[in-house]
Amino acid sequence: MISHNSPSYTEKVVAEGYKQLEMGNFSRRHVSYKAEVAFAKFTNSLHARLVSSGFAAIQAALIAVGVQKGDEVTIPNITCPSVYHAILSIGAIPHVVDVSEKVPLIDTKVLKMWNVKKFCLIPNMFGIKAEIDSLEFENIIFIEDNAQCLSPNRSEWAKISIYSFSPTKILTIGYGGAVVSDNENLMKRVALFLDCDYHLSQTEESNSLPFRIHADISDFQAAMLMGQLERYESIISYRNNLSKLYDENLSFSRINSDVPFRYLLKLQQSNAFECAELLQSKFISSVPLSSHLLSDIFDLPDEYPNSYFWKNSVLSLPLHEGIEDTDLKYICKVINQCF
Repeated sequence: MISHNSPSYTEKVVAEGYKQLEMGNFSRRHVSYKAEVAFAKFTNSLHARLVSSGFAAIQAALIAVGVQKGDEVTIPNITCPSVYHAILSIGAIPHVVDVSEKVPLIDTKVLKMWNVKKFCLIPNMFGIKAEIDSLEFENIIFIEDNAQCLSPNRSEWAKISIYSFSPTKILTIGYGGAVVSDNENLMKRVALFLDCDYHLSQTEESNSLPFRIHADISDFQAAMLMGQLERYESIISYRNNLSKLYDENLSFSRINSDVPFRYLLKLQQSNAFECAELLQSKFISSVPLSSHLLSDIFDLPDEYPNSYFWKNSVLSLPLHEGIEDTDLKYICKVINQCF
């Protein structure tokens, strides 16, 4: 079976982690701080905090910008269910809106059409960066979810951004995530939220936090992350080359992305789920966008016409370092013959 996703790392990256274990560094110590400095530099940010998961990163970002129990947080209908659950976990309410007719993301036009309130979490899904004119929404606080769009360029509209290093992501360290921002006060709130053992000085602001979590990463993971950051350009180059080969060998168009996280094939027929099943029978794993529709997963009452268009017409093909030229040519041959 040709997998849709595959963790990507090298022996050198793992060796960096084991080196820290041999030195007796396991819990969050100086290596983690060093990795945070490196990741802040990588994302062109002033501050970064590494955490145990993308889920924890979302929780910390929401708390940092002031989301409280009962607040609505706007998110797109096409996103990972974990985003929905992260909002619920802090007592807030997910406000699910339809995506754009141009790309399966939220954009400025969508936000104008829906009753968007103070907080908006925008995932840059599938490696595509959302087009948001923040000047149009001066009263909205934007959180950027870069779990699927890891690049050195954060969006100007974002007050705070989050990242994920889970096994399916471009840079994996097993699991893990990050919160980054140029705003020192926001990052202080992130640190307080993660201070469940009360090591930091307590302030009136810290006492106002609804709860705290323990979500640190180990020095083992931090060392792996620094090794993975050194591989970033080669990983992106490999994925871009795969995308180019898909382009050359398939008679279908695709949705262009800013970061090669997914290769999204636009089908001529509206049968993405059936196409995925057919490819599965040919030992090729692919994913229709239906797996990301919150309205289906949570049985939401509103109508989402654009989301259902994308659900039926887009198929995600394997795009990772485990794919070789022979695998890709076989995938293209099957698709050209069957669709």
